Order: sequence, then structure tokens, then C-alpha cells
Amino acid sequence: MSKELFDARRSISQVKSLLRQDNFPSAVQALHKGLQGVLSQTLLKSESREFENMLAEAVYALSSQKKSLERFPLALEYAPGKERELLGSLSLLLEAMTSEAALEAEKRFQEEESKKKGLLAEGEAALLAGDKPRAGEIFNSLAGDVGLLVDIAEAYERAAQLEEAAVYLEKALAGDLCSAYLHNKRGVLYRKLKNFPRAEEAFSSAIKLTPDDPYLYFNAGRLYMDWGKWPQTREYALKALELRGDFAEAQKMAAYAEKYLKERPGP
Repeated sequence: MSKELFDARRSISQVKSLLRQDNFPSAVQALHKGLQGVLSQTLLKSESREFENMLAEAVYALSSQKKSLERFPLALEYAPGKERELLGSLSLLLEAMTSEAALEAEKRFQEEESKKKGLLAEGEAALLAGDKPRAGEIFNSLAGDVGLLVDIAEAYERAAQLEEAAVYLEKALAGDLCSAYLHNKRGVLYRKLKNFPRAEEAFSSAIKLTPDDPYLYFNAGRLYMDWGKWPQTREYALKALELRGDFAEAQKMAAYAEKYLKERPGP
């Protein structure tokens, strides 16, 4: 799953929580934004199924807000394959919600998002300046949002503080165990930390969630290469090639593993 799809998934998953906060306009905006992200990408079959379920749940949650919808002569409906029709309905609904209250709610939502991004930048600046206590203080104030937890983990990774990055990535994963994107990032990070068993477990979880993604098999193959497990390196490189025959990096990995195994037979 790409970063763009992860962001789309995050937006769609916000719909229910925004409705619990009685923020119907922002819930509609979040679904609209997430659906735009989905439609901008080419999806694997497993990703399509996941997004179909997420969209159905989000539309059901919005459609249940009778008091919010009663002033708009528009019914929200969704069926798999009708994503563009849903986007059109959401666009019409957003156009209709031009009341001062709706605009104010959206303004507050955008201001809050901007504040979070500002704090994230401030925390990373403190981290790069060597002020770890201040960075930790700022980052901990943002720890309630899965997407921001990923951003924080990436900030630590850019600062070459991989152990701290792993801490925040684990927190993000605890908030979204069904994200192949997060499991994959976790696997890559633990590979860099040379914690090979945990990396293996992470890639296994990612592959179970998205078994038709060639990049997950390639990343697992890279792990086994670093681990010195050459039969597995070849196996996963070949699996990546089964899904994408023109995957040049996987072809090189498979050839390298095959050469190594021929030159050095044995376990």
C-alpha cells in the first residue's frame, strides 16, 4: 500500500470519530478527501476489497445522521464499482453545506490540522538540533493520531534514531493493526535495526493482509538476504516476480541468490 493510499485510508477511517464529535461537515469532507485519494491510485484486488468495506461503513455512518441530512435533498448510497458516483454525491453535499456553521466547523478542523503539522515540524527541528527532551515533549502531545505517529517515527528515522522510530511505529500499529502499509514499514525498520525475527513477523503480517503486493515479497527477500537465508531470499524474489514479471530489482535478487546457492551449497 502506497503512502497516498495510507493517507486515503486514514481520512476514511476518521469519519466515525468525527461523527462521534458531532462534526458532520468534517466527516463528509474526510470521506470526500479519502475517496479522491482512492480514485487517484491503481488498487490491488485485496486493497479494493478493503476500501469497498471501509466506504460502505463510512457511507452507512453518514446516512445514519438523519438530523444532519434532513435539510439536504440528497441520499447517500454506495455499491462496489460506484465510487465515482459516490464522489459526485459527496461533492454535491459539500456544495450544499455552505451555512456559516458548516464553514466554521471546517475552518476549525483545518486550523487544528495546521496546528498539528506545525508542532510536528517544531518537534523535528528540536530533534535535529539535539534537544531530544523538547522533541519528545512535543511528539508526545501529538500521540493520539495514527497518521501523526507515523510522521513522528519517520522524523526519528531521518535523524538516524531508529530505536525511537520503532517505539512510535509500534504505537501507530497498535491503533491500526489492519494496515499492511504499517506492517511493511515496521518490517523495513526492524531490518535496519538487524532485529530479523521481528522484521520477519512484520512482513508476514503485511503479506497476509495484502498477498498480491509484489513489493512486500521483495522487501521480505531483502530481509532474508541481510539475514543470510539464501533459499528464502530466492523464494520471495521469485514470488515477487510471479506478481510482477518486469520487477527488475526482484530479478536481480533472484539471480544473485541463485548464484550464491550454486557457489555455496548447503543450508
